[in-house]
Amino acid sequence: MDSPQSSIIELDRLTIPDFSEIECENFKKKMIIPYFKDIYRDLASRSDNKSAGINKVTIIDYCNLPGILAERFFSLLDDNKDEYIDMKEFIYVLFRIYYSTFDEQVKLVFEIYDFDCDGFITKEDVRIILSYIPILREDDGENGVREGTFSQSGGGNDEFSTRVKIQEEICELLDLVFKDKDKINRKEFQKINETISSDMLVTLLTLLRDKLP
Repeated sequence: MDSPQSSIIELDRLTIPDFSEIECENFKKKMIIPYFKDIYRDLASRSDNKSAGINKVTIIDYCNLPGILAERFFSLLDDNKDEYIDMKEFIYVLFRIYYSTFDEQVKLVFEIYDFDCDGFITKEDVRIILSYIPILREDDGENGVREGTFSQSGGGNDEFSTRVKIQEEICELLDLVFKDKDKINRKEFQKINETISSDMLVTLLTLLRDKLP
């Protein structure tokens, strides 16, 4: 497995300042990697086979992602497909989410959408994933939440009319970005996010960062 690529990015829970390259590497080695290792050891201790790594049930309980998103996240982590997540797999994916280049983040999100791992994604692939992302609609009260933010419980306003409206918005987005194409590859996906709409990328990355440490 290739080593994670790195860049200086700001996150909700982790801000990496404008360090020099040497300072940045030291920060990763002394702060970030030990932190991720601590999380891994805690999760592995709950597994049914601690020597093999973290099992699927533990990962799904930990990430608290809705529906099929939890399955897709586990598949992303389980690089060797042995049904357990070892330390290298775990840290590598967390680095990709929190501490990687834009190109690498595009690749990561594309892999989540790419159910059959054939190097292409379809409208239906994207629609399924986006349909599971919890959305809270703007409320008239004092505690109203802006559209596009996520609830901590993983659920949103599930009134039928709201869900129908969300599906319509997803379909409109897909028509905009796919146009007349049945499927797109990763380079096309990246170009779409750079020039037309970044919703497919940002929405999923935001949810992952909201749910993970």
